[in-house]
Amino acid sequence: MKYRHLQIAFVTAALAALPAVAAAQTPKVPPSHQTGFYIGAGGGLTTVSLDNSTFVPPAGTAWDNEDTAGAAKGFVGYRFHKHFGVEGGYYYLGKLTQTYAGAGGYGTVENTLDAWMLDAVGYLPLNEGFSFIGRVGAVNGSLDTKLTGTTPSNLLPVSQNNTNFTWGLGAQLDINHRWGIRAEYENLGKFGGTSTGEMRVNLWSASALIKF
Repeated sequence: MKYRHLQIAFVTAALAALPAVAAAQTPKVPPSHQTGFYIGAGGGLTTVSLDNSTFVPPAGTAWDNEDTAGAAKGFVGYRFHKHFGVEGGYYYLGKLTQTYAGAGGYGTVENTLDAWMLDAVGYLPLNEGFSFIGRVGAVNGSLDTKLTGTTPSNLLPVSQNNTNFTWGLGAQLDINHRWGIRAEYENLGKFGGTSTGEMRVNLWSASALIKF
């Protein structure tokens, strides 16, 4: 009877150890191949160029066609394959100030930009911790203008929304299975219209993300 008890105890211990043995023999997925949910946040620089083909400043007015501003972003995503995922988020693109002066008027235009985005994201892992990333999708951008000084007849203080095709390129370093960092360039298309001038908006950013 005692011998039978020892047999039962041995078999029970062996069965209890099987999951640990199986886990030890299962190859660990590299951080750059990891799937699942993640959230992230970051900051960077917005660059804007006014498209003079859609908006011509008043005659005799000198206009600053380019500007930059600080930006911030937050996003949530799901990576369902080592090469593919989806991502959505909110971007605060900053306040961009432009000045004008001349026969057509003088003053300052303050443009506040923000956007909501939804993208498909592609990953190209090069090793266990580093990947190139690319994205394509849609962005809904908002432009609010405030004017001080005289107001040219073809420039109005307005709020305007635009939905654009967007694309971007970057790189991601997965520090471990929990944390990663990114550097990206994103082309967000044109914001504004004929009453504000169409602005080509680009975002350069660095972000940190946490994976679940």
